[in-house]
Amino acid sequence: PDEEFYAVNLDKHIKYLDKETIFAGGIWLWSGQAPHYSRSLTNTIPALEACKKKGVKEVLATVWLNGGYSLQMLSLPGLAWYADFDYNNSFDIESVKNCLRFSCGINYDDLMKTELVEYPHGGEVGISKVLLSFS
Repeated sequence: PDEEFYAVNLDKHIKYLDKETIFAGGIWLWSGQAPHYSRSLTNTIPALEACKKKGVKEVLATVWLNGGYSLQMLSLPGLAWYADFDYNNSFDIESVKNCLRFSCGINYDDLMKTELVEYPHGGEVGISKVLLSFS
């Protein structure tokens, strides 16, 4: 979640590679039985800020799944963060909410609550991993 972490690593890639650096961030759908949007957002915005400051021209949002989720629906908040950041050149949560409401007819806040199934109290470790470790 630290912009400096991304800046240092981007500098290393820019220095040692003789090509344009491309950044590929992740939308956290793979860490449990539900998306981990809060972790994804906490890491995405510092990464995108570092990319902007370092002049990275190409940024990708990757989505990896851990189960039979609907990729289209669950990846929408993360994709909206990337798209809206690119469009506005910064992060604005109200703009993201409007983007999803007008383009997809989805309430951002309702979709974000889907992570509560796995992370009811926040944190990094999902409840299914804790429960399954006792068996």
